[in-house]
Amino acid sequence: MSNLFDRLPKYIQIKEAIRHDIEQGVLREGQQLPSEMHLIERFGASKMTVIRALQELVQEGLLRRVQGKGTYVRKPDHRGPALGVMLPCENCGRHWQLLQALEEQASELGYETSVCFTQSNTTKVDRFIARLIDRRAAGLIAAPLENAPAATENRRWYNLLKKAQIPLMLLDGAFDFECDAWSIGFDHEGGMRDMTQTAANCGHRRLMLVDCDRMRPSVRQARVKGFKQIMENTGSPVEWVEYFTFDGGLSEEENFRRFDLTFRQASPSAILCLDDEIAWRILRGKPELRQPGSVSITGFGGGRLAEMTQLTTLELPWADLGRRAAELMNAWLKGGRPHAETLKGAVIRRASLQEINRYATAMTS
Repeated sequence: MSNLFDRLPKYIQIKEAIRHDIEQGVLREGQQLPSEMHLIERFGASKMTVIRALQELVQEGLLRRVQGKGTYVRKPDHRGPALGVMLPCENCGRHWQLLQALEEQASELGYETSVCFTQSNTTKVDRFIARLIDRRAAGLIAAPLENAPAATENRRWYNLLKKAQIPLMLLDGAFDFECDAWSIGFDHEGGMRDMTQTAANCGHRRLMLVDCDRMRPSVRQARVKGFKQIMENTGSPVEWVEYFTFDGGLSEEENFRRFDLTFRQASPSAILCLDDEIAWRILRGKPELRQPGSVSITGFGGGRLAEMTQLTTLELPWADLGRRAAELMNAWLKGGRPHAETLKGAVIRRASLQEINRYATAMTS
């Protein structure tokens, strides 16, 4: 498994490993699973974590428990209607919030969720789509793959779903071609506009924008657009002094060499990052930025990482997105009229954004 897979919550790792064994025929219909103690040792997990993973697989219809005997692989005929969920394997903490809320809401509505973390893996997506079609899934809630070469595959699997008459809802994204799927997502543009205005209201006048080339293109474009709206306001007192991108093809040392040079030349009063993980990356690599009087920094996205680092951020309602996605898909399947929906985030002010900022004299002197 990949490093990204290893960052997922342990119970999801266990679920996906057992699901994989079932799909590959390692575990067959009617076969008894190894004991809980065996699974505890295999995955290095607690008993409660293993039990939770098994319980959720039972709810999804893949397993059945027999009192006093054990857990068995269940026949597909015994399952309820399936609802597919496809997410990129990134920002796992936030996607975990989304997935947990979506699964809970879908379960209340009578669906069994089948989950795929893509990591731009077209072969894995192909298998997942084939499984949904074979099972005649009720629908699929998916965050489209945007990074090459996976983006070129979107049209193909979309057409497969359409031919099988499986409804598709896009989760916080859009295809680069016309389709009759509908969507629910975040207001990235408005959120970045609010974040930029907050920095200006705190007295910052020289703003540096920072992103990473691994960000989803549509998300990056929307957030940059929101930032530009404040910059292009004729009455705005702020100045856009630099736009820096961390290059995934370079080493961390080389990226920070470029960052230091750019920062010294731009001399910003605040660094606005397009994602919390980028801000965390800078704070980890440049701990001097945490010192009093150093440059301010903000993120975008929210969650535990921002809270731990006392990062000012645009908190996105990930759990609300998951719940609402399940509700809208259910309404559509019950005959409701599809419509797009956008959820707004809120700026959360923390220590990383000073009311009145001084330039980072330690780095510019």
